[in-house]
Amino acid sequence: MGMENITRISSPTAYPNTRKTAGKQQDKLSGAGADADQQKIYEQQQKAAEDLKRKQQEKQEQKEREQELDMLEKQLEASKKEAEAMEDMYKAFAKCLKIASRISRGDIVPPKDMKYLAEHEPDLYKQAILLRMPNPKPKKHKSLIEDEDEKTGETQNGEIPESSESSGSDIGISEAAPAEDTEAETE
Repeated sequence: MGMENITRISSPTAYPNTRKTAGKQQDKLSGAGADADQQKIYEQQQKAAEDLKRKQQEKQEQKEREQELDMLEKQLEASKKEAEAMEDMYKAFAKCLKIASRISRGDIVPPKDMKYLAEHEPDLYKQAILLRMPNPKPKKHKSLIEDEDEKTGETQNGEIPESSESSGSDIGISEAAPAEDTEAETE
């Protein structure tokens, strides 16, 4: 009988509650391990999602920087073009001032220079003619206007300027003004 008692004790059916308790403990251990594994997986997924979100933000920021850079480059190009246009405008105005100065001193100015002044700065042209001083020894000047300036004048006004030979009205004005001054001196 002694052996029967021993087998009975060691048999799984002898203590059914013990087996359930051991299974629950093993489930708890494996559940705790599973929870830890799930927690690790969850953390990895969270980290991956944060990394993906951070990368997307970086891409968006990079895209915004590129767009801003493109916009600044376009503004720079526009500014350069505007500066070139302003430079051309100031050069043309400087030529007009020089021509007007020559006219008002009573010097002999080429007809195409007078025409250039009349086209680009009509008020300055009128003032130069009105303020022309008699000059007993007028200096004959070469033209300040180059062929390129005449061509740009054509494109700006949309008209083809008359040749210097056919601009008799400009020549008549330049010749008439000294004659008036001569008449004023004789009287």
